[in-house]
Amino acid sequence: MEIRVTLTNPVPGGEPSYIAGPAEGGEGPPGRYIGLLAASVPGNAGRLGIDTLSEYAAAGRDGTTLVVAAPVTVDPGESKEFMVHFQLARSHDLLHVVPSARVPAVPWSASTKKFADAESRVVSW
Repeated sequence: MEIRVTLTNPVPGGEPSYIAGPAEGGEGPPGRYIGLLAASVPGNAGRLGIDTLSEYAAAGRDGTTLVVAAPVTVDPGESKEFMVHFQLARSHDLLHVVPSARVPAVPWSASTKKFADAESRVVSW
């Protein structure tokens, strides 16, 4: 399976550094986002990784799930795309998307459906 993640940094000018970034002691231009891209997948998944990223801040079990997290940097006005990939041992025909607790909610698209993860959603194919 693959999950395409697009990170966009739309920070408007004029925000103080404690809001816009980088955090105190961080390097780069005002508004630089320095954080972690993290993905949680079913605990029985294998070959979990994030294309183009090879150094992980976290990788392994997290309760009943498997998690991978890697450092990312996105400058103001920039977008970066990442592909999270993993394999499941047997065939599945649905994916349960749970809320991310982000405000605003994270937009998703699967096939022709578009939704936000403000509430749980089952995607089937």
